[in-house]
Amino acid sequence: QFHFHAPSEHTINGKHYPVEVHFVHKSQDGRLAVIGVLFQDGKENKGFQDVLDHVKAGQKNTKVGILDITSMIPVHKSYYHYLGSLTTPPLSENVEWYVMKEVVEASPEQIKAFQTLYSGTNRKVQPLHQRVVLYHQDQGAAQK
Repeated sequence: QFHFHAPSEHTINGKHYPVEVHFVHKSQDGRLAVIGVLFQDGKENKGFQDVLDHVKAGQKNTKVGILDITSMIPVHKSYYHYLGSLTTPPLSENVEWYVMKEVVEASPEQIKAFQTLYSGTNRKVQPLHQRVVLYHQDQGAAQK
């Protein structure tokens, strides 16, 4: 399953983003891994628009059928990794987080439409405590 938060629940170098999507994966033995992708203002995003076309105000869950999420996944696969928790109840620990470094774009109109429906759905950024954040550089990505 996947879901969105507005604004982002993760920051990169202290910067928040207007929207973040979480692609949640659960193994057969119950372990969780979440891929987080941050959105910024830019050009229209087809996959995000497909989601917007299916959601309605106040609706918590929506079935969208087959959806091409390619436009919601960065081209370069560099990411930050840490062991954390879910950001929504039950806030379970031992979640493998992979936050993509590259930000994807959605039009300002798309972001505003989502924020109008679901603004304030984020959990505040939590202290790292003793967590270690690792960085994995995609070999095809240019160093920034």
